[in-house]
Amino acid sequence: MKLNCSWGVSRLFIPFLFLTLFLFCVGCQKDDTHTENLEIVNQNNKSSTKIVNASDIPEVMHFVYQHTNDDLSFTVINSTFAKSTEPDLTIGTILTDNIIEITNDFDKSNYTFKVAKDSTDTEVSVLNFIVKETSWGMYGYIIKFRTTIEWILSNPKFHLDSFTGDIIIYNLGGKYIAKHTYLDGLITNKDLVDPCPPDGDGSPDTGGGGTDGSGGTGGDSGSDGSGDSGTGGSNIDISIVCGCPPRHPGGNSNPSCNCTLADIITIVFNKTANAKDLLRNPCPDLDCTIDCEYGISADCTCLPDPNDPVNENPDTGMNISLLTVLGINSLIEPDLTYEQVEWLNDNIPFAEEALIALQNGGEVNFDEHIILEASFTNHVRFKNIYDKYNEGTNTITQYLQNFEGDFSVAHLRLSTDDDFSINHPDFINAGAVTLPPQNYLIDIIFNTDISLPSSDHNFPKIILAVEFLHEIIHAEMFRKMLSVASNPNVNFSGYSESEWVDFMVNLRNDFPGIWDYYLRFEVSSPNPSDSHHQLMAQHYITIMAQALSDYDDDMHSQEFYEALSWLGLKNTRAWDLLTNDEQNNINDIINTAINDEPFD
Repeated sequence: MKLNCSWGVSRLFIPFLFLTLFLFCVGCQKDDTHTENLEIVNQNNKSSTKIVNASDIPEVMHFVYQHTNDDLSFTVINSTFAKSTEPDLTIGTILTDNIIEITNDFDKSNYTFKVAKDSTDTEVSVLNFIVKETSWGMYGYIIKFRTTIEWILSNPKFHLDSFTGDIIIYNLGGKYIAKHTYLDGLITNKDLVDPCPPDGDGSPDTGGGGTDGSGGTGGDSGSDGSGDSGTGGSNIDISIVCGCPPRHPGGNSNPSCNCTLADIITIVFNKTANAKDLLRNPCPDLDCTIDCEYGISADCTCLPDPNDPVNENPDTGMNISLLTVLGINSLIEPDLTYEQVEWLNDNIPFAEEALIALQNGGEVNFDEHIILEASFTNHVRFKNIYDKYNEGTNTITQYLQNFEGDFSVAHLRLSTDDDFSINHPDFINAGAVTLPPQNYLIDIIFNTDISLPSSDHNFPKIILAVEFLHEIIHAEMFRKMLSVASNPNVNFSGYSESEWVDFMVNLRNDFPGIWDYYLRFEVSSPNPSDSHHQLMAQHYITIMAQALSDYDDDMHSQEFYEALSWLGLKNTRAWDLLTNDEQNNINDIINTAINDEPFD
């Protein structure tokens, strides 16, 4: 029997989810209910995206502090005059870590802050605070992304071309401005409302939208005011494209989109009178009598065209990661703790996979951040082995606990595979494979393919326990390598030269033993071999034997446990250095264990 690991190909996944939204003209209007297809367009989007923190953007934070309380919370005074279908916004506090910065070719940047919702808000929704840098200065607004638990559970990866729910816009003061309602990716309703006091004694302007692209009816006029004309349904262009070049239309729903970044969604309102006036300067001084095509600034000058990328970047990030967490919380009891919610919100790739596993009947250890697929939890022998190791006090127990988020950038997923020969044809003699990290997640897959002699069906439980601890050591080595990789994966073939150099320098500095064996047995050797196995055979036999003894309640001798620890490690230099008598004795003990030890 042979135990092995696989150096698979990793793919980059940035651990946050973003949308790009350019969301408002502000003719004051309310559309009649209508249905409009999402137009999928392949745009030449050249915006760059990165994550920043408050200390990186002092000028932006100055703007934020000017428009919030000292604790970065909003004080919202409820409107008594706006005709709206949504209440004014009650929100919590702006969070100043993991801010999404999107910058276009004209050096215009937008910033998306996550917002902690007020504890009284029980909607299935997330809030983002947006700050936009423009040619005339900064302005901000708030986006609420609201859906249902049912949609989240049916779309754990958030393919938004089938979105069902509402995108709701509030101005900087928390006043409701606009709502776009979707059903299975189709716009079914648009609602825009002016939150500002009317010029006279009448109501604020509202207008009905056209359903066939024609202009809607004019809004009701106040005694001294006049209504703006509504815009028709075709005045909105919506595109869904891949999150990274080439920008295939349709995003991840398009088979040609080979991208692990989230889809980009851009919603653009075509040019109309007073476009975006309600966002950039919602309630201008009434003494301003200037007539402007795109709205009036606070100093009574005309605002520039917001659709010109020289003036303003149309791409705005949206962090909707909390929706994944809400989906998870709906499937478990008791509810997630505050600390677990915070961690999942910052580790969305893990949260997405955890949600999928829970939906399929699996389990998740939210404290140690280990996903147990249903195939694993339903396998009684492997699940019992995991539980006993996890409850122990040996080194393997510590390795499992090392995946806890306070200590590790890597997370672990355990599963079994009844089609191992098909899915892992290069490892048909292996009892399991450990895949290198992809999106910070390390997979251990156990062979349960009854067509293979190496399948678990042919071995007693003590041999499966050896397989388990062998693979956990592989995972621990990968965890250490990932911690110095500055990437969400360990994929040497995909590294640039500078990434490769940085990785090797960091590995040498932090884990010189792993670096030494990798350099000697894989990089510099004329006959490369698995450096993990070489290192395990030389330095881990005693560790594995002690863990196995602890698992087995010391039912056998130390010699027995050390012999079983050689499973999967015979093609190593350390094995070759043993005498023939030593090798024969080890093989005899292993064969006796395979034939005589109990299966249950």
